[in-house]
Amino acid sequence: MSATSSATSTTHGKWNCCSSSRGSERISFPEAQDVSEPAYDFEALNYTAVNRPLDAYLATFRSPAAMRLHTHQATEFLHVLSGTLLVIVDGDRFELAAGDSLHICSGAAHGYASTSEEPCRAVVVLTAEPTSRAQDAQEA
Repeated sequence: MSATSSATSTTHGKWNCCSSSRGSERISFPEAQDVSEPAYDFEALNYTAVNRPLDAYLATFRSPAAMRLHTHQATEFLHVLSGTLLVIVDGDRFELAAGDSLHICSGAAHGYASTSEEPCRAVVVLTAEPTSRAQDAQEA
């Protein structure tokens, strides 16, 4: 595949074993549509893959922004690329800087807040929630 090609994928049997997405083709979304001042925006990094067991995002945490705790049934891993980030997990505080990572178990109440003047950027990877995997399998 050439460096200028658009997003592509290949399949192996019924599974999508390889897919790519171009940074210039991704769209940024706020954390939630119903929030007047989102704490972060995200871009789906692997949106072209189907039947994926992981969802990967590039998150940009705004500063200053209110932290909102949330839970989900996905296990989450984040790796800070730039800036600093405060993460609260079940009441415990984690102050992360560029190069730091954090694993969050499914079901744990957690939230994020950038603590640097510039926006904080991180790669965030989540396991697909069981209902998402079942829906993907039915659509395949």
